[in-house]
Amino acid sequence: MQNKADECVTDYNSVIYFTYLSFTFNLRLFSLSLPQLLIIIMKNLFIGTLLLLSVTIVKGQDKIITIQHDTIDCRILSVTLTRIHYEQKAGKDYVVGKSIATDEVLEYYRIPSVMYYSEIKKTADKPDHPWIIGVQGGFSSLLASTANNEKNMIDRGISKEKAEDYCGNFKHGFHLNGEVYYKQTNVFGLGVKYSYFSSSTKGDFAIPLASYYSDSYRSSYSYVTLGIEEKRIINYAGPSVIFQQWLDEKHKFQLSEMLSIGYMSYRDEARKDPTSTYVWISDYYGKFTYNELIEGSTWGGTVGLSVEYYPKSWLSVGLNAGLIYALPIEEMDYSTQYDTQTIELGKQEYLKLSRLD
Repeated sequence: MQNKADECVTDYNSVIYFTYLSFTFNLRLFSLSLPQLLIIIMKNLFIGTLLLLSVTIVKGQDKIITIQHDTIDCRILSVTLTRIHYEQKAGKDYVVGKSIATDEVLEYYRIPSVMYYSEIKKTADKPDHPWIIGVQGGFSSLLASTANNEKNMIDRGISKEKAEDYCGNFKHGFHLNGEVYYKQTNVFGLGVKYSYFSSSTKGDFAIPLASYYSDSYRSSYSYVTLGIEEKRIINYAGPSVIFQQWLDEKHKFQLSEMLSIGYMSYRDEARKDPTSTYVWISDYYGKFTYNELIEGSTWGGTVGLSVEYYPKSWLSVGLNAGLIYALPIEEMDYSTQYDTQTIELGKQEYLKLSRLD
């Protein structure tokens, strides 16, 4: 650690001092006309000002005070999370660059006029940990109403209570997100985001025979049973940007905002209990459909906000909230063990995947 013995190298601010200039004229006023007198005075003032204008350079001074109360006179180049970088004169014609850990510094003083815009930008462009790898998880809820699905189930003869329970469970699930960013500056980064969402539901129903079944079936059964399990998977991926700001001087708490636009895929897997009477009488031609798959895709975007605590300069834990908005899906592929067909949905049936994380 060096004390004031080392001479600081700093930027210079020009401070112009004008020295008062006095002229003595031994003139015989009575021998000169007034215009001649004025010309002589102006001429001498102009020449004297050019010759006696003096410029004094005053040096600025930065200081670093260590926890041992030593003083380092220097020119501070940049301040990061972990180190302070500075320069000191090492000889008549050159300087040496040094740095000191911030946990060894009690305080520092930096003259504002020394810090040019280019230096501020240079400091901002050098994050200590440019790579961010993030993993988040938690509870999620789809925003779309389930009223239409519930109505369809009720119209089939399923009780309102069971219909609401089945659709309500399917609306809520969990998400797992992964993010990778490279920070261009201390406050801005570019990267990619991936999000996985899953929800599931199941039910055992006794369904009254509908009028579209044949008389032979209805004469044998008043109700049919249906056991079904359904699982929904939504994947999202796309480029993303992140903005970060420190909330305290010690750099322990940070606020992060994320914005992304990307592609979303939808997958709905339905598995019916093969022993259910609904399965083997649901098709007039005897095609017993046990498993069904519905797939679709769309475009969407996501925004996120998080507050993080840094126990280490490279590690954070925190809370986050996010919104994923998706354009409605207007057509989907419906597959069974027999074939696949594309189904165009009516406007009231559009699939909406927007959700809160």
